[in-house]
Amino acid sequence: MTRKLATREAVFGAADALLAQGLDVTVEQVTAQTGGSHSTVGPHLNAWFATQKAHPTHPAPASIERLCNALGNAVWAESMRELQLQLAAAQERATGELEHTSIALASSIASNETLQSQNDELTGKLDAKNAQIALLQLQIQQTRPHLEELRQVQCLADERLAHNQRLKEQVAKLEGARQAVDIQMQHLLAMIAPAKKPRRATTKVDTQAVPSLTALNSGPLAAAFPI
Repeated sequence: MTRKLATREAVFGAADALLAQGLDVTVEQVTAQTGGSHSTVGPHLNAWFATQKAHPTHPAPASIERLCNALGNAVWAESMRELQLQLAAAQERATGELEHTSIALASSIASNETLQSQNDELTGKLDAKNAQIALLQLQIQQTRPHLEELRQVQCLADERLAHNQRLKEQVAKLEGARQAVDIQMQHLLAMIAPAKKPRRATTKVDTQAVPSLTALNSGPLAAAFPI
């Protein structure tokens, strides 16, 4: 709960009331009526005592003088105590913030060193990759003439393969023709074999049994060996 602050008017009024009642005007008495603390009531009460000294209505007895001095000393001591407490609290907060800042700074430095190390490592890898790329480019430049030679050899090989394929086709055609000729020869031999048997001189040659030259020229033999 927030403590009530005593105003100048409230302190002056309370002090005048206590003085009128013949009571001692002290910080405790005034604070009991106005609220607040010694540090807030004391300065206003000192100001009230100063007005009493500047405009005294009657001579103040020595006891009052001693009381005022004691009150001033008490107010000063209380003010200093609260000021020291505030200063200690401020120093504690500053120390905590400084420690937090130091920890954050150390963490930032460590993180920066880690990033720098990673950057150096990546830079080294990049340099190695660039060296590899340069070596590959040099090898490509050196192999281009060999690639051209290989292309020429490939072209010659393709031409030879095509030539061999044509030869195979021709051989296949010749083999087919040879087989056709063999068949024709076997057919001719089969037809000629009965003619070798003895016959009478008057026997007329069977022209249908012997194929004509025109028939031979129009068969597979003619296709293989054109006249």
